[in-house]
Amino acid sequence: MVFARNNLEFTVPIFALSSSSLEKARYESIHPPGAIAATRGVPGLPVIQVTGAVPFIRVARAVPVTPLPEVASFSYGPSILTYCRENLGKKIGTGQCASLASSALRNSGAAIRGGPDWPAQGDYVWGEPVAFIKAAFGGLKGTKDLSQVEAGDIVQFHQTRFSGYNHIDGGVYSMEAEHHTAVVESVDPNGKTITVLHQNWNGKMVVRRQTLYLRGMTRGWLRFYHPVPTA
Repeated sequence: MVFARNNLEFTVPIFALSSSSLEKARYESIHPPGAIAATRGVPGLPVIQVTGAVPFIRVARAVPVTPLPEVASFSYGPSILTYCRENLGKKIGTGQCASLASSALRNSGAAIRGGPDWPAQGDYVWGEPVAFIKAAFGGLKGTKDLSQVEAGDIVQFHQTRFSGYNHIDGGVYSMEAEHHTAVVESVDPNGKTITVLHQNWNGKMVVRRQTLYLRGMTRGWLRFYHPVPTA
């Protein structure tokens, strides 16, 4: 706090003042007893000069701070989806399922892998885990977590089997994957289906679109990951 006396200006640390002096300064800064004139202060802050019992006490007046607008969270999903859709019918890299996910993540600027394999070798980790679905006696577990899954997320399959009626093309289908990786294109809000873009499924080494009926999942599990930035 700055004081002036006998035409000299000096500074006294706030902690050196008594509580009564501080209270007096606070009160007089709000209710000045005498003339108020502008004086030198903290750059960018308006100040007031208070005359009264003491020669003057200069107190910086607080300036309201305007909060910054919220910044929308960034998503790699749109870039990943665009890459996969532009390559439908094409072989990416070696044609393996993980080659498509790795190339799409690299193209978007996201981290290619989110860590070491987990829970076992071959169970790739692609970023931040957001959902886990497991086939169990009496039905699937974890379908409520699908509300957290976004287009462009990566899904990892483990010892998975799908079988049942193909509602789009008709007939009965059966698909199995010991390990598999795909990119999520869309998720049914009721948790009944997911549509993925992937390659190397049932021996076809090019990028294809596939709708999976979760009620037909009779074995294994699915883990869904949000892409994350590079370290």
